[in-house]
Amino acid sequence: MIDQAWQPRLAEGMVRSYLVADRVTGFGHQAVNALCPAKADEAAPTPGPRLYHGPDLPEFQSLEQKLESQWIEQLCNRVDLDRARLPLLWDCDFMLGGAGPAAPGEPDRFVLCEVNVSSLSPFPPSSIAPLVHAVQSLLSALPLKPPTPKNPSFSSPPDPGAPAPRPPAHSADRCGS
Repeated sequence: MIDQAWQPRLAEGMVRSYLVADRVTGFGHQAVNALCPAKADEAAPTPGPRLYHGPDLPEFQSLEQKLESQWIEQLCNRVDLDRARLPLLWDCDFMLGGAGPAAPGEPDRFVLCEVNVSSLSPFPPSSIAPLVHAVQSLLSALPLKPPTPKNPSFSSPPDPGAPAPRPPAHSADRCGS
């Protein structure tokens, strides 16, 4: 756990960057404001829906570029993880940084909130094709072992004309009672 500074733009929502290995495949944007205090004489803000976008959403291009060109490499170095061993599907959550929206022509600031590597659902449809491609690439690189008696999981299905295997004898049967 990291003690993190309060982010004044929290009520504007959170950005979730979805990744397949080391490539951004989409974004989720949601007003996640359960931690936002209510203003005087006002109700606390209600969470908004999560909106899913492909990786080409203009307002998050600076985030995508930083993730793919700098931050993923820094993460791998920090935790001593080879880039080829990154999870197939994972995400990084970011809060909007700074005191307000960036000036025109300037990229927004993002503050890392958390990294998720399990139970990632739902995710944007734009992540499906890259995920399928990554799984196919991994599977095609695996060596296939020919069937052997010690490796029955790769053996052929049983012959339907062969007699059924005999069930084990009960202990009473073996004792003759």
